Amino acid sequence: MLALSKSTHLGRIMQQETYPLLSGKFAGLRYRTMVHTRISNLAMPERASFFTLSRELRDIIYEFYLIVESGYIFDYRSGKFIAVGGKPIDLALAYTCKAAATELRGLPLCLNTLHFFTSSSESNRSLLGRFGTLTRIQTSIQDKLLQAARPCIDTQILDHVQAVYPQMLPVMHAIQQGFKTPRSLKGGTWGEVPSLYRQFVANTLKLISKRPEYLRELSHTVLYWMDPVLDDFVNMDQPWALPQETYVSTMCRILQRHSTYPDYSKRVEYRLSAASVAMSFLESLQATHRRNLQNTKLQIERRVNLWRNVWPARADEVVSMMNVRPTILRIDQLDTLRAEHVSLSQLSPWIMEALALPSLGMPAQAFTLVLDGNPTPEATSRVFEIAQRDAEWQTASMEAFPPQNVDHGSAGWGNMVANHSYVMRGFPEAIRGITENTSPLISCNFEPARDDKEKHLRKVRPTWTRRDWNAKWYTHKPRSFATEPPLPSWLDLRF
Repeated sequence: MLALSKSTHLGRIMQQETYPLLSGKFAGLRYRTMVHTRISNLAMPERASFFTLSRELRDIIYEFYLIVESGYIFDYRSGKFIAVGGKPIDLALAYTCKAAATELRGLPLCLNTLHFFTSSSESNRSLLGRFGTLTRIQTSIQDKLLQAARPCIDTQILDHVQAVYPQMLPVMHAIQQGFKTPRSLKGGTWGEVPSLYRQFVANTLKLISKRPEYLRELSHTVLYWMDPVLDDFVNMDQPWALPQETYVSTMCRILQRHSTYPDYSKRVEYRLSAASVAMSFLESLQATHRRNLQNTKLQIERRVNLWRNVWPARADEVVSMMNVRPTILRIDQLDTLRAEHVSLSQLSPWIMEALALPSLGMPAQAFTLVLDGNPTPEATSRVFEIAQRDAEWQTASMEAFPPQNVDHGSAGWGNMVANHSYVMRGFPEAIRGITENTSPLISCNFEPARDDKEKHLRKVRPTWTRRDWNAKWYTHKPRSFATEPPLPSWLDLRF
């Protein structure tokens, strides 16, 4: 869930001590303690009207009239905001006269928290399913195109990366040295924030693809078929764009994929994220209106449920499993959460994407991510111990094999990132901040464990080789997790 609010203003109104003010329609209205005389006792003109009240009083009435319990909820299907229970929002007062409309302008959105929820529907299931599959194919091809650029990586390319994406310079050096993109469970981003890594790859490919020598190199690889569509490919829109049927058709043409998607994908419930739903609302506004949107006190709270969103969100794994023969497929593969998936492919991207926002221009204290462990917070704490254990393993393995000259792309850096114990850059510090409740951007509504498991690793790590760290990383205890009531099974959550 994504919630937008101007909480400083609303909080001030709610916390003030109050007295009764009006009767009838506004019987529940309260007024500040500074008012000692009831309105009914005031001397009023014979032809008194609403607008004979002071502007201060009218503003208080507007606030009482407009503030909706639990705020406004955006209904993606209708494209409108509604109140709790699907009730329409009452704005009739704004239509009584021009004066009221003028004074009410902008107040509904200023006074109420705006809620955006993850959305899914049968009407867009096929579109979202195909878009997700094509996006994964696109990112896989991007990685291979960057690997194919190895002979073309020269000083000019490295200087460009150093200037625009300095944290990605070790990646370029690793590619120069012949390292392959570490796939496994990390999503192929070399332990970097996925969105930043994809942006870096797309930008670098635009630069390299203009070189004639790159096209010659490409003709000798399995991606030779990309030559006629390379310009279209490197200029494809970013994957966060809301999918439209025309754009998905364009993706199919460029990627040379059939316009339909396999039958088994129809069993998966694809969803639009709350952030995408919020974007759809903003894009529905006229461009002139969007340019004038301004709220320096805006606060964004992104609340992600770990059980219903983060941990079951393995649609790619579900699809791959459904593609095997029925004799091979075992139902418990889909009806369990494997411990090795907790951090690497599921939790770490959510956490590290949030922590990257300030570097992208997000104002301080404007955004928070809440890891929601309801309705089983105790079970959440137990699963979260896996993430804590993985963070400690990353710290310990980096101390055991410290990379030398990271900025110059030493082989040690490539080996470190390729090791299974390396989750993501900054992940141990992020988990520590969540555990100790010191993170400025991320909080949780469950109680993380606070015992120190790293002491054991300090004792055993001197005797371990890199191969040992890789193999023993998978010795999680427990090895898997089931849901607990009142949650349904993982199988029901995934389909």
